[in-house]
Amino acid sequence: MVGGSRWWRVVVLSVAVVVAGCGGGGGSTGGESAPATGAESSSATTSPSRADAATADLAVRATLAQADVGPQWTVYSPAKESDPVPADGCDAGTPYARLPVGARYTGPQLQRTGSERFVGTNSSVFPDDAAAVEWVEARKAPTHVECRRSRLEKEVAAGDARNTIVVVETDPKGAGEGVQEYVRYQLHVDAGSGPQGTGVTFTRATYRVGRAVIVVSIDQRPGPNDPADLEATMTTELSQALEKVFARTPG
Repeated sequence: MVGGSRWWRVVVLSVAVVVAGCGGGGGSTGGESAPATGAESSSATTSPSRADAATADLAVRATLAQADVGPQWTVYSPAKESDPVPADGCDAGTPYARLPVGARYTGPQLQRTGSERFVGTNSSVFPDDAAAVEWVEARKAPTHVECRRSRLEKEVAAGDARNTIVVVETDPKGAGEGVQEYVRYQLHVDAGSGPQGTGVTFTRATYRVGRAVIVVSIDQRPGPNDPADLEATMTTELSQALEKVFARTPG
């Protein structure tokens, strides 16, 4: 998970102010904002080998770059080869965890200028379409979705025990190409009157293009100064950017 600890401290403090102020708005974080997860943790036990050059190149091309979304998005953290998957992680034992070094890639963490809205992508390139489909099916299984929710909750609770994560929307898709799975999580905080939604959401969408699987992570906390049409504008920007990614990712 990219940039997690700093954003959680900011979110916890800001949410506490909002709750205590009875809906008084998000307030400024003084510029110290970062996503809780951004692109999801792509961390594996030991990868036995390195991917061939064509696979590694495809993994890079299958992630969003700053040039895809435009100058209104800035790089919060740089792209890198994905970390190994931990033995106790949700992805342990999956086809994803067995991929060689270089076949998994974490794109740059991008922040929408003037907001606390972040997008990141992870790619994984499999030996063939069938293996990619196997990973998609494993990823959209309810047990896997719940594992990801509980891991995210553990992270936010480490910042403040009042924090919980709930699934507010999920849509498991089929095994064809395109959108494969969609989940939205929401941060809740119990400030003394029971868990309350904070407006902070974590959206995860899984796509498959041939043997490549792309996970898009959108983490956002709406702010009082956000333009009214920011959500719609972001949707358009990201949709157009993903079309560019799909176009350079062979099916």
